[in-house]
Amino acid sequence: MITNKDIEKLKDVFATKEDLKNFATKEDLANEVSKLSTKEDLDESEARTAFGFTDVQNQLSLLKEGQYKLEEGQKELKEGQIEIIETLKDFQQQMEGMNKNIVSVINELKEDHETTKNRVTKLEKLAFSN
Repeated sequence: MITNKDIEKLKDVFATKEDLKNFATKEDLANEVSKLSTKEDLDESEARTAFGFTDVQNQLSLLKEGQYKLEEGQKELKEGQIEIIETLKDFQQQMEGMNKNIVSVINELKEDHETTKNRVTKLEKLAFSN
């Protein structure tokens, strides 16, 4: 004979009406299946993804090309800066040489002026003494 204890054990093993209400029905499954993507949807999605990937690759290539051009431009600027610095050094040396020459000529003119002044003074003395 089946006892209440046996019935309680059977309730643990078999589903009750309340338990079955928590499971999906055929209609629920049909609704969910209709929400899933079809093969055409997946093909279309794959095509969009492939196009997007190709577009990203193209943009990446353009970025790399731009980076290369920027690096080349920086290199050219650096070379230009070096050339300007060398030109300025040469110019500075020329200016220093010109400065020395000008100072030398001024000193010579001062000496010549002093010599001429002394000669004029002697001539004046000689002329006034006679």
